[in-house]
Amino acid sequence: NGRWAKKRGLPRNLGHRQGVEALIKTVRRCSDIGIKHLTVYAFSTENWNRPQAEVDYLMNLLEEYFMGLDKKLKNRNIKLKVIGEKTRLSEKLINIINDVQNKSKDNTGMVFNIAFNYGSKDEIINAVKGMIKDNVIISKENLDNYLYTTESGNVDLLIRTSGEQRISNFLLW
Repeated sequence: NGRWAKKRGLPRNLGHRQGVEALIKTVRRCSDIGIKHLTVYAFSTENWNRPQAEVDYLMNLLEEYFMGLDKKLKNRNIKLKVIGEKTRLSEKLINIINDVQNKSKDNTGMVFNIAFNYGSKDEIINAVKGMIKDNVIISKENLDNYLYTTESGNVDLLIRTSGEQRISNFLLW
């Protein structure tokens, strides 16, 4: 999003806003054609290193995007899950996320995962810690049950936008 804006001589924040608009269209289209699981990388654990004004803008953009989202998800029968660590998010944002997730939890259509404050390495470490806490044997099979995306299963297709040739700590397992 930032690269898209920079390439066009526009402010990075406009790129982020345009990214949300593109995401809305993508989610609708994926739902319409029968995609069962969609996971998007909205904010990585590494994104906290961006300028504070940009981070603040992204947090506010998520709040704005989530307002009224529960009704849109219900209309399309989409279940929302926000995956990642919520510890650094504001209480207000956590409450908004939890509210929308709770209101969509019984939807039976596409599962829409938003990876926010997400890092795959952290996800794997947290999964192993959960297995140890639950006294579960650490194995590939058991690890799958402790990942944020356990409901979505393995990745079938990964699309990296912006022309980058890396996966940036996204869904490594």
